[in-house]
Amino acid sequence: MSRNNFTSFWQSPLWEEILSETHQAETFWYTENDISWLIERRTIIGPLTGLYVLGIEENTITPERVSRLRNIAQKNDIFIQLEPI
Repeated sequence: MSRNNFTSFWQSPLWEEILSETHQAETFWYTENDISWLIERRTIIGPLTGLYVLGIEENTITPERVSRLRNIAQKNDIFIQLEPI
């Protein structure tokens, strides 16, 4: 990812680039009707990873959406962390 395409508000562009190039993190979009959430899957330790849902508005968090996020999670994802704006 180019430093000019900064999409994560809580880390520097350089750190994001390092994580991506060393395959310690990957980002993808979760889109549903009126929302799009940027999700980062990051290596925590060994094969274990965590999901960070970045820059969401608190009023878009519903039990149904959290349930769908759980369905996105893979067996190595040990947590889902919601990061509101």
